Amino acid sequence: MGKSKHAVAAAAAPAAEPANNDAPAAPSLAGMGRQLVMLPALWASHKIDWQEANAQSALLAVFCLVGMTGFLLLQYTIRKVNLAKDERRVANPGEGPYMPAKAADGTVSVQEYDVAKLKELKMQFMLSVGIVAFLHIKWGYTQPILVMSLMQPMQFWGMQAFHIHLRGVEAVGQYARPWAKADSGNPLAQWADRKKREAEEAAAAAASKND
Repeated sequence: MGKSKHAVAAAAAPAAEPANNDAPAAPSLAGMGRQLVMLPALWASHKIDWQEANAQSALLAVFCLVGMTGFLLLQYTIRKVNLAKDERRVANPGEGPYMPAKAADGTVSVQEYDVAKLKELKMQFMLSVGIVAFLHIKWGYTQPILVMSLMQPMQFWGMQAFHIHLRGVEAVGQYARPWAKADSGNPLAQWADRKKREAEEAAAAAASKND
């Protein structure tokens, strides 16, 4: 009797709604950690007069150290990837300014993939350094220098290639290739990507009608 009651209750219970695959992913712990570091740091920065000579010199020294260390770290990691010559294949590598032509099966080698990702990161890093330096030289802004000096090491730490090639972490789980874009958990970026796909589909549909 007890079993039949449980069976009836289970049958009467409403079925769980299917998961909404279009919903934005939950923010990563790494992103939350960066925010937890940045918010108090920015608040504390307002207590310091960055126009004072000693404070500004210290900030510029840290910025230069981050810039040089980041560049050397990227170069060293690229060298390690090239020395490893890993010829295993990466499926669905995506597109990028340094991504080589894919093989007939749509794959690239691990070496090609990792080097392309690291070179892309190096390009973004050097561009950011140049923009921040220009803003300081031209208008004397110090806030971008502070933000980059704090954020860049954390962004490097979130790069899977560093963990794989410098720490010896296996390329499985969150380190498995292909790697997600840095803004893959950003709802705004997801919305922009969705709108881009919709526009491409609409253009393809219009072209097929004309044919």
